[in-house]
Amino acid sequence: MNRTWESPFRYIVLTALLILFAGLLWYIREIFKPLLSAALIAYFLSPGVSFLATRFRLRRKSAATLMYASILVGLLIFLVTIVPVIFTQVKSITEDFQSALKDLENLLSAPLQLGNLSLDLRLLAPALRTMFNGGAIAPQLQQALQFLQITSRGFLWMLVILVAAYYLMTEWDRLRDWLIKLAPPHEQSDLTRLYREIRAVWTNYLRGQIR
Repeated sequence: MNRTWESPFRYIVLTALLILFAGLLWYIREIFKPLLSAALIAYFLSPGVSFLATRFRLRRKSAATLMYASILVGLLIFLVTIVPVIFTQVKSITEDFQSALKDLENLLSAPLQLGNLSLDLRLLAPALRTMFNGGAIAPQLQQALQFLQITSRGFLWMLVILVAAYYLMTEWDRLRDWLIKLAPPHEQSDLTRLYREIRAVWTNYLRGQIR
């Protein structure tokens, strides 16, 4: 025997499901920003993928893979090229700073004589050296662990963004059609039209921001 839920009970169930869904979204809220970044990357790269697919008669997935691989290789070459330069500059600045501290120690090795007033500042330079090298601002173990945690999390989110962007570039058409087909058949044409209108508005907005 089929039982029909009464309206108040259906409203209660619907409210509970909405609350659970909102709680789930709140629980996984940290993933929204990476996914939004991935969507923007895929959107901006999509015209290039379409051009490669049309110009060289490639499948969209092959064109997306080619463009994505080219960009990743370019970024890798850039990092390999620029990181040693930055490291060299930081090392040079550190050496100059140590040299300046040494010159300051030599300058303050003897008490300063201002008329009848004698100022002994010989302990100032070692205190500064201690503070900058291993004193108050030296990273502690907990700070190092926090830095490692932040770096690892950032690397993880970067991987999520890269994978999600590649998936959206290659499978967005299928994903879009699948989402539209979840709706009742008589609503699918309206959803398709709404999607095209939203995409047109979004495209015009981005073009206006870029200009």
